[in-house]
Amino acid sequence: MRLIKAVLKNTLPGLTGPITRTGGLIVPSGASGAPAYSFADEETLGFYRSAAGLILIGGGRLDGNGAVPVGSLHTFLYEPSKLGKGGVIPSGGAEYLELDGSTYNTADFARLATHMGIAGSTFTLTNVTDTGRFIRSRRTGVAAGTKEASLNGAHTHAASGTTDAAGYHAHNVSGSTGFMDRANPHSHGSNGNAGSTTTGGGQFPAGANGGETIFASDINHAHSVSGGTDGQGSHAHNLIISVAPNVGAETRPEALSAIICIKT
Repeated sequence: MRLIKAVLKNTLPGLTGPITRTGGLIVPSGASGAPAYSFADEETLGFYRSAAGLILIGGGRLDGNGAVPVGSLHTFLYEPSKLGKGGVIPSGGAEYLELDGSTYNTADFARLATHMGIAGSTFTLTNVTDTGRFIRSRRTGVAAGTKEASLNGAHTHAASGTTDAAGYHAHNVSGSTGFMDRANPHSHGSNGNAGSTTTGGGQFPAGANGGETIFASDINHAHSVSGGTDGQGSHAHNLIISVAPNVGAETRPEALSAIICIKT
């Protein structure tokens, strides 16, 4: 029995009291700087009871199977308590970094820098907050991490229509020609030989040889004009429709804004 207790105490060096199951309590709750379950080589690293039903890790983090992978992306509607943003690391370290284009020291996030293949002393995260970028899958010819500008694919808008059809109809025409006024008399010359003393409306001396003038006796007149165009049967007219653009600041589906982070 003494050997068992010695092994347990060496395994659980944080224990200061007797090991008992009285009331279901085996070990004390511990704290962040003094976990209830710790390790001989690193007594500040281990598990402790933070509140009812809640176990936390003090002095470090979980890794491997069952842990949240480094470099994985996470979406939050509300900021997590250990969120690094704008290049600022919160007290106690950052479990997540917002993808806002900030630069950090590689030494502060060595595991993340290794995951990203960073060899320098600093690294800069990609920025999805500049234009509110959407996350989408990689595809042929586009590698993961590639930033793409907004784009509308080539397309057209089809539209057709007709005007209201007009039934059979014609157009009437009426009016008169210009009026001839006797105040502007005129005459017609003649170079022919007259065969008699009276010809037509003019007087010719018998045997006269040309040079005679024919006078109009009445020149006041006008001509009435009336009629109609040919009728056109029922018909329609082609109509070209231009579609007005719906202009906005961006093209997007319905969306919900969130905080997009990477796990450190």
